[in-house]
Amino acid sequence: MPARHARMLACSLVLSCTVPMLVAVRGPAQEAPPAPPTFQLPEVDVAGKRPQLLSTTPASVSIITSDEIAAMGALTVADVLRVLPEVLVKGTGNAGALTTVSVRGEASTRVLILLDGVPLNRPDQESVDLSTLPIQNVERIEVLRGPFSAIYGSSALGGVINIVTRTTPQTTLSSRVGSYGESANVLSVGGTIANMTYLLQGILSGDTGFAPDTDYGNSTIMAKLHWATAPDAGLTLTVNRFWHAVGTPGPLPVETQDLTARTSEGRTLVDLTWRSGQVGGPGTLVRLYSLDDDVSFLSPHEGGTTSPFAFPFSSDDVAHLWGGQAQVVLAPLPGHLLTLGADYQSQATAHTDNLPTMFGNTDTDFGLYLEDDWQISPRFLLSAGVRQDTFQLYGTQVDPRAGLVVLLSDRLALRLAAGRTFRAPSFDELAPSLGGNPNLRPETAWSYDASLEYALGPAVTLALTGYYTDATNLITSSPPNFFPLNVGHALVSGGSIEIAGRLNNQWFIRANYTSQYARDANTGLDVVYAPRQLANLEVTYSATPTTQINIIVSYVGDRFNDPANTQLVPGYWLTSLAITQALGGGFSVQAGVANLFDVQYQETLGFPEPGRTYFISAAKSF
Repeated sequence: MPARHARMLACSLVLSCTVPMLVAVRGPAQEAPPAPPTFQLPEVDVAGKRPQLLSTTPASVSIITSDEIAAMGALTVADVLRVLPEVLVKGTGNAGALTTVSVRGEASTRVLILLDGVPLNRPDQESVDLSTLPIQNVERIEVLRGPFSAIYGSSALGGVINIVTRTTPQTTLSSRVGSYGESANVLSVGGTIANMTYLLQGILSGDTGFAPDTDYGNSTIMAKLHWATAPDAGLTLTVNRFWHAVGTPGPLPVETQDLTARTSEGRTLVDLTWRSGQVGGPGTLVRLYSLDDDVSFLSPHEGGTTSPFAFPFSSDDVAHLWGGQAQVVLAPLPGHLLTLGADYQSQATAHTDNLPTMFGNTDTDFGLYLEDDWQISPRFLLSAGVRQDTFQLYGTQVDPRAGLVVLLSDRLALRLAAGRTFRAPSFDELAPSLGGNPNLRPETAWSYDASLEYALGPAVTLALTGYYTDATNLITSSPPNFFPLNVGHALVSGGSIEIAGRLNNQWFIRANYTSQYARDANTGLDVVYAPRQLANLEVTYSATPTTQINIIVSYVGDRFNDPANTQLVPGYWLTSLAITQALGGGFSVQAGVANLFDVQYQETLGFPEPGRTYFISAAKSF
């Protein structure tokens, strides 16, 4: 590790110790007298593409469970991610409008989004719109903070978010209504036939919008079949069809908006996966998947509904991806778990518009990776891995990573990690007909992080984390020509502190604070949309066995809309409240209010967010 990088990492860790963060853990049952808590942490897939305990990875991972999601009264994945440290969610107006996520100050194009392990990032438009991911079919969300190209390849520069959908064969019915015509209706039907389980789910949601042309409508149909071939092996087929339509007026001022503009998207994901093995042991994974995504935009009055210079504009962007994954986990020597894997993805996209502009591109990515997790002793685990990606368009990328987990005591754990990561240029950035540069090279970065985790009790942990990233060859488009070039160089240093977990049967708490500095190394100015401060407080109180109260208070600091740091987007505080009441017989009701104090704010400059809103929902489990 270069000396200057080591110094920056040390500074980041010291910083993290001066400001507040947390990770939920589960501990073993305690007997009288109570024994010291141990690190029996939750199971996670995202860290190594295999089921493992968090105590066996040096990665910084947060998990949000289905119970925690239910208590929040959230509608989309974006609503849930807002409570985590080192994570910024950026919307563009209403609930159905474009919403993206950044991790540790990195742009949304550098965060890999997975749905049950299948990548959703398109090669042409790499930012995944979180507003198109409903929360009602989600079992848990795993967020890996930090670079992980050594396992996942491109786009994992800032982190990886794995959205795990429900598998339990449940039958439920729920309906929700709220402000501005909000509605969300869910029907799930599940069951078991011999050694086969099935789950069918339909979701309809939308609202009329709080401002002109901010309405939206979503529909999702998911079918999941699981055939258990053995107690620790099975074949799963998932089909997920999503459709989305939303008003797209554009940023303020109003005279430049087209209040009749619309965006629609249709996405179909088919995933066939066979998996065997147990948590923390040998196993096998084989997956075949296909992803078709079509995004259409229509603006009858581009340039403003009232402008005499407005003109009609329409575009269509189609992406077809298919791929396969194969992985085997072996135990070749005592104390070693060796993961060997291969990924292949074929990519094809096409862009058309009425200017007219036509552009299409294809690419393939073949990745091979190897990771060895070596339990040197009961208190020391060394993890080392490397991945090679070979692209048809970009050539070869090699990304190593190493980490160490040290149990300093039964209560205290130290994690250290360092690695290289990259992001391949998007097809749009390469396209000359779209103002792109066909000579672009992948963005690259070296990143280092360290964390201390202390078990305050059997189910609550204090975590302090420091991180440092040196990213080079970043793709920037500067005025006046906005021609993309590999000239960017960004440095991100930061730290977070979090306390999370269940204090007892009545109280759950998640409180975190992030302090970071993401700056352009060439100018010394702040990176766009990288606030220096983030904070969250979530408290869930079970007043009775049937009554639950959830309160979330979040803070996002000032950030800049432009590289010159002349356009400030002011920081804001938001408060939400949700109350859930179980009525017996499988019935429950929930009521809540978002933006309790009616704060006027913008997550993206020029796109005001709604004020105070209310909702009420009812659900029945059969």
